[in-house]
Amino acid sequence: MIRIEREGMRRSVSIPGMLDIAVGGIPGASPTEPISVGDVTLHPGSRTVTRGSERVELTAVEFDLLQALLRSAGAIVSRDQLARGVLGREFSPFDRSIDMHISKLRRKLGDLPGGQERIRTVRSAGYLYAAEPARKTVGRK
Repeated sequence: MIRIEREGMRRSVSIPGMLDIAVGGIPGASPTEPISVGDVTLHPGSRTVTRGSERVELTAVEFDLLQALLRSAGAIVSRDQLARGVLGREFSPFDRSIDMHISKLRRKLGDLPGGQERIRTVRSAGYLYAAEPARKTVGRK
């Protein structure tokens, strides 16, 4: 069952079990605590993102996609999970909207130091946000 709540222009989508998948087993993870992976920090409360000391301007969909990927950094998140959790709809094999949003996110965030992609495509599986496990933190940033 999918529940969509609208609050002004903001949309939140609740899918039973999605939070467990999105949190990715991070101890003490909360939907409102900042998430840092490498040089990227996402602040859910203020809906802001920084890379290093530079603020990154994202659309609402890009922010929600990045949040889902960062919460699962180092693990593959399927296009179906992203479509349902972020867009609030079922994924269609011919739907390229997730791919387009990911492409825009990649451009805005740039590559990792060393030239590797931050967001990797895993063929026939989904996307993976590249993470160094020691640099992945939730809260206190």
